[in-house]
Amino acid sequence: YAMGNSGLISLSAGQRMENVTITLGSGGGLEGHVYINGQLAPNALVVILGPGGTKTTNTDANGYYYFDGLTGGVYQLVASPVGSGNTGDTEDINMSGLFETKGVPVEVKEGQTTRFDFGKMGGVRIEGRCNPSPPIGGIALLRPPSGRPFAFGQVVNMDELVGSMSAMVNPLGGNFVFEDVPTGEWQLDIYYVQFGRGVRYVYSTVISVKGEEPVMNIDCMVRL
Repeated sequence: YAMGNSGLISLSAGQRMENVTITLGSGGGLEGHVYINGQLAPNALVVILGPGGTKTTNTDANGYYYFDGLTGGVYQLVASPVGSGNTGDTEDINMSGLFETKGVPVEVKEGQTTRFDFGKMGGVRIEGRCNPSPPIGGIALLRPPSGRPFAFGQVVNMDELVGSMSAMVNPLGGNFVFEDVPTGEWQLDIYYVQFGRGVRYVYSTVISVKGEEPVMNIDCMVRL
């Protein structure tokens, strides 16, 4: 739902105010296409998490997705080649394919439609493996090199994480995949999910993506 506000209201003790006007916005939109291995992906699952809650949809026959009426703010986008056939809520959705996904934080603005395409054509596929694997899952983030954001072992909240691309780390084997990574220097940060305590910072390195090979393999020895 779109958010609204009444503006600043000043009340004294025991005072009652009536006829307050609240102006609701129409919300923002989010649209784009999902590419898998350079091809448009029909029926791919798209999940967004942000100030408007968690919403899902599937791409159409042309790999296109669309959300509207979103509360303005930053959303985490995740796309998977596994489509559920359902939209709207997260119940009864096949989430198994989310362990080989990628996503980024995208800002949605009130009254505007933001466009973001997953994948696109070109770039390098990065296949990584964490050892030991996370007990209940993890998050791998790619961003321009800028030093470690936290001390190793530090537990932080999800909303403190910063990355240009993200991938889920599978608890079964510790695998993660990034698709279509542009060439250049990237910092890889890995976090393991904690039971009810946010995520723990367990690994960081800088990698050079040269594009000489279509697939790049990385082994990550994490610090628990």
